[in-house]
Amino acid sequence: MPDKQRLARLAELHVHVLNGDETAREEIARLLVPLVQERMRRFARGADASLIEESVHDAILDYLFAPHSFDPSRSRLDTFVGLAARRNLIDGLRRLHRLAGREIVAGHPLNETLALAVPIAEPDDSCAALVAVIARSEAERAFLNARLDGERRTDVLAKLLGMADAPTSEQRRAVKRVVDRLRIRSRRLRPQLI
Repeated sequence: MPDKQRLARLAELHVHVLNGDETAREEIARLLVPLVQERMRRFARGADASLIEESVHDAILDYLFAPHSFDPSRSRLDTFVGLAARRNLIDGLRRLHRLAGREIVAGHPLNETLALAVPIAEPDDSCAALVAVIARSEAERAFLNARLDGERRTDVLAKLLGMADAPTSEQRRAVKRVVDRLRIRSRRLRPQLI
């Protein structure tokens, strides 16, 4: 099917998906998968094919679960799903980066960018010494160790601070306050450590 016909068909199918047509969901997925996968392969040359496929499938499923989130006046459906797949892929690469240390996928063009965007502390004696100096309480030490291990969920971090039963908004504020406090302390110590 030529691209213009495919794009017109996608726009038509979007209306049917909004109306709850199950066959339109299947057809839209069948049209989008190869189109978006090809774009992701070009975007992330060298990335694991299964990670690309997972990112595309997740983006399409996200769209199908919430088709009202797509606004046809702002972009085309394939572009909308492609951007979501790109975000999923970058998140997946970051996840791999956290799990595997600093090595994501050998020779991948996003390596340097992600190494700067997602700094990972290697657990060693100097790191433990920094944690001991920066964090002044046992709760702050546990909090900082969890952050260094890659934990970013507010509810988990709030629990470490003893705020498991507090409302979500208070948890967010407390976690941000502690993060800011630890950042300021680490910046003050940086000149002394160099």
